[in-house]
Amino acid sequence: LKYSVYPSFEDFLETLGKNPPLIFFSTKGEKTYWEAPYREGSCLVFGSEGAGLPLEYYGTYKDSLYRIPMVSEHTRSLNLSTSAGVAPYDGLRRQGAERS
Repeated sequence: LKYSVYPSFEDFLETLGKNPPLIFFSTKGEKTYWEAPYREGSCLVFGSEGAGLPLEYYGTYKDSLYRIPMVSEHTRSLNLSTSAGVAPYDGLRRQGAERS
C-alpha cells in the first residue's frame, strides 16, 4: 500500500494519467464487486460512511460503480471499514489466482 493525501480528487486523478483503473463502491452500484475489473494498479474508491460518494460521481463514473451485495433486505450495507477490507481482499485473491 502506498498511502498519499491529495488536496482534491481531481489532483489525485492527475497523478494517474489517462484512463486510470478506478473502481467505485456504493450501495447504488448495479454490478457486484465480483464483476469489478481488478487489475494491478487499480484504485478502489469508497465514499464516506454517512454520505457515500459525491452525487456527481454516480453519473460520471456509473460504469465503474460496484456494490457489495447484502444477504438480508433488512440490512442496507456493511460499514465502511468492513467494505474497505472485503473489496481489496477479493481483488488480491483474484490477482493471485491469475498468477498461479
